[in-house]
Amino acid sequence: MNRCLDSKKFIWGLFGLVLIVQALLYLALIYGWGVILTSIQAMMVDEAGYYFMTGLLVVTLVGGIVLLVIALFAPSLNRQLWLHQPKGRLRISKSTVTGMVQQSLAHHFDLADVTVNPRLVARQKQILLRVDAVTFNTEDLSGQANLIRQQIIEDVQNYLGVSVKKVNLRLKRAADGQKVSVI
Repeated sequence: MNRCLDSKKFIWGLFGLVLIVQALLYLALIYGWGVILTSIQAMMVDEAGYYFMTGLLVVTLVGGIVLLVIALFAPSLNRQLWLHQPKGRLRISKSTVTGMVQQSLAHHFDLADVTVNPRLVARQKQILLRVDAVTFNTEDLSGQANLIRQQIIEDVQNYLGVSVKKVNLRLKRAADGQKVSVI
C-alpha cells in the first residue's frame, strides 16, 4: 500500500522536477542569462547535450499526453471513494452507496419514492447523503426521520466501513390516493 503511494509520489515529483528544469532552461535561452546561456549553447553543440534536451522534451510531451488522457477518460473523483485495506484497495462508487441505502430503507421501513444522492468526500473518507422519501406512516414524522437517519448511518458504517458525515433527509407524507413507486 505505501509502496504504491510512494511510487506515485516519486513519479509526480520526478515529472515536476523535469518540468522545472525544462522551464528554467527555456527561460535562460529566451532571456539570455549570461553564463547559463553560454553553458546551454555549448551543451547544445555537444551531442550528449542535444540528446539531453531532446530527452527532456520527449518526457514532457509524453507526460502531457498521459495527463490529458487521464483528465479526459478517468472517472470523476467524487463518483468513487478508494479505501486502502491491508490486502488491497477497495473502490466504493456512488451507485453502490445508493443501492445499499435503498435496500436498507426497503428492509427496515415502509417508504416509497426513495431517492438517494450520495456525495463522496475522498480526502476525509466520508459520505454525505441526501435522501428524499415518501412515508405511509403519518404519525410522528420527526421521530421516524431520526430513526431513518440512524439506520442509514449504522448500515453504511457497518456494511461499507465508511463514516457518514451528514444525512439530509426529506420525508414527505403520502397523500390519500397518491400513486407512488414502492421499492
